[in-house]
Amino acid sequence: AKHANVSCYYNNRIVQIDRQSKEVIDSQGVRHGYSTLVLATGSSAFMPNIPGTHLNNVFSFRDLSDAQKLMSRIVRSRHTVVIGGGLLGLEAARAMHRFNTKVTVIEHSMWLMFRQLDQRAGSYLKRHIETLGVHVRTSERVLEIVGSNKVQGVLLGSGETIECDTIVVAAGIVPNLQLIRNSGLYFSKGIRVNDQMQTRDLDIYA
Repeated sequence: AKHANVSCYYNNRIVQIDRQSKEVIDSQGVRHGYSTLVLATGSSAFMPNIPGTHLNNVFSFRDLSDAQKLMSRIVRSRHTVVIGGGLLGLEAARAMHRFNTKVTVIEHSMWLMFRQLDQRAGSYLKRHIETLGVHVRTSERVLEIVGSNKVQGVLLGSGETIECDTIVVAAGIVPNLQLIRNSGLYFSKGIRVNDQMQTRDLDIYA
């Protein structure tokens, strides 16, 4: 598709950056030249290393596909546990609660939205979320998702098991760095840039 001087290529993943020839290579092996390259590769849902994440009815909550899967699950879930009490986890909890599904949010930190709020604000938020009908458990860690084929519950660090039939994991995000791992560009948790958003290759921005 073209609009003015913009060309769009859909279902066409870029798999390699050739900085020497200033080209990107797509999954079909076709090379596309650039004078300036902007990397906007986004991120994926972080799946914590908890036994049982492979079971049926364990969902992440990051993109449109995740949301569509959850919407089809809402009407069949009696009790959903959301792992993660950040903004995304609370959004997922509210969405799952709309059809009178019991929802419990489990957050390992001492209060909700631990990175954005202080303890006092976090306690206000907890009370507000609970008035909406969502159960909140803070300072709790999920040790295992229990079930043989599909989710039957979660085992907490306290030794308690909470029975549920659906898990939503909202434990943060991981930047998509696959494209730049062999490019020679600097990265740690994300792509490293200067104050002008340039990578160590000044023709490549991120």
